[in-house]
Amino acid sequence: MNRFASSPAYLNGLPQTGQTTVYVAGDNGTNQSTLLHRYEILTSGQYSGTTAIVLNGKTENKTNRVVIDHQNKRMWASTNSASVGASSNGTLPFTTNGSGEGLFTYAAAANTALLAGYGNDADPLYNWRIPSMKEIMDILDYEAATALPDATAFPSFPFVFLATSQTAPNATTFMLQISTASGQVSALVKTSSLTTMLVRNL
Repeated sequence: MNRFASSPAYLNGLPQTGQTTVYVAGDNGTNQSTLLHRYEILTSGQYSGTTAIVLNGKTENKTNRVVIDHQNKRMWASTNSASVGASSNGTLPFTTNGSGEGLFTYAAAANTALLAGYGNDADPLYNWRIPSMKEIMDILDYEAATALPDATAFPSFPFVFLATSQTAPNATTFMLQISTASGQVSALVKTSSLTTMLVRNL
């Protein structure tokens, strides 16, 4: 078991961002003296090895290694999507294409394959799904110089725009995406292809 200690700021209920540097007195860094994540990394038993996720004849041998976020009661697949999609690089559109490739068919394929032993629960929140904008922001560390998530929990994470499960509120043909470099949220047409993550509730 590999845990990261919680901080007094977490116990006092302050919102988590990961920023620790104080740039101006009273800013976000002022009120967060340490990283607030409480992660547990699971790598043995059902969390060892890989699971083959097949989408349109392409296979991603995805690690069963998971990260439990104890603060938010979620389990994350520790790697982003890879090897599937039209370009075989893990990027997928929000709107499923004619070949059956898309964000939500990818999550369905992970559930069919029982990634890390999960995917057959009657409640969809306890199966693998595409995370929302706020869920992804929970694991990003908003400390200079990038917004990449914790490198121990999420090793070798790329600089990408991550797809979320959300539609842009002002333009429903667009999805919301988040940059792991800047942490910024922006909109992109739903037919565009992006890397994604998988998450499930505990």
